[in-house]
Amino acid sequence: MPILKIARMGHPVLAKKAQPVMDPTAPMIRRLVNSMVETMIDANGAGLAAPQVHVPLRVVVFQAPEGRSDGLSEAERYDHTAPLTVLINPEIEIAGPEREGGWEGCLSLPGLRGFVERPAISVIAASTRSAARSCAPGKASTPASCSTNAITSKGCSIPSA
Repeated sequence: MPILKIARMGHPVLAKKAQPVMDPTAPMIRRLVNSMVETMIDANGAGLAAPQVHVPLRVVVFQAPEGRSDGLSEAERYDHTAPLTVLINPEIEIAGPEREGGWEGCLSLPGLRGFVERPAISVIAASTRSAARSCAPGKASTPASCSTNAITSKGCSIPSA
């Protein structure tokens, strides 16, 4: 699969509302997801949304493997890992008023990191590439701005395939 070009801050595609994916099982979506994963890994990223690769669709991929925080200061480290996860047409519902924060980077803002606060607990519903619709509780402090680190710890999963 090809490595895709990542849109940088200021590109119009990043300001547009992403469109829903009509058929999560479509071959074009499978190719897009595979290319997004390869692009994310090649760029040493933790997550990537389709608009970041110039595709205005509601698709997100992310992972946070062990050792991902090697080389970061103690203040910048996050204490969560996440398997390779694909979310298609995600819907995020805030499940409480609590907030937590962590240091994040963004592939569309290379070289910059910032402290970001998010709702501490949320619920995510999303399709997978097999078109299964899953719902899982989550916490906000995972990479890729997706509130999903509790998916595996709660016994639910949104598999990448």
